[in-house]
Amino acid sequence: MLKLFATIVLLLFMNPLSGQNKEGFFDYEFVKKSLIEYQYEKRTIDQLEAHYNDSLISIVKSNQSWSSSCGGTYDSLEMKKWGKELLNQMNELEAFQKTALDTIQSKRTNLEWSVELLISNAITEFCKENDIRFLSSKANLLYCNTCTDFTTELIDFIN
Repeated sequence: MLKLFATIVLLLFMNPLSGQNKEGFFDYEFVKKSLIEYQYEKRTIDQLEAHYNDSLISIVKSNQSWSSSCGGTYDSLEMKKWGKELLNQMNELEAFQKTALDTIQSKRTNLEWSVELLISNAITEFCKENDIRFLSSKANLLYCNTCTDFTTELIDFIN
C-alpha cells in the first residue's frame, strides 16, 4: 500500500513528457529590433522622413522669401493675384505634406506587418523544433509560473 501511494505521489509530481511540454515567453520588441531586415527598413523609412522634412523646410523657406519680396503698393487686382498665388502655394505645401505623411505611415505599417509575419512564422518553426507547447509575447502574458524566457534562443533561431 505504501509502495502504491509513493508511486502515485511520484507520478503526480513527475511529468513524463516534460521535454514536450515547455512553456515560455519572448520579448517581442527586443526580437523585432534585433532583426536585420527591421533595422534596415526602419533606417530607410527614417531617412525618407528626414528627406521629406528637409523638402518641406525648403519649400516653406522659398515661400517665405517669395512673400517677403512682395513689398510695395499694389492695387486690388494685383493683391488678388498675390493672394491666389499664396493660396496655391499653401495648398501645394499641404498636399505635399499629406502625401509625405501617408507614404511614411504606409511604409511603417507594411514594415510592422512583414516583421509580425516573419516572427510569427519563426515562432511556429521554433516551437516545433524545440518541442515548445506554449510561447507568448511577454507583453501579452499575465502570469506563468513555469514559463521560460526564450527571447535569446528565438533571436538566434531567426538569424
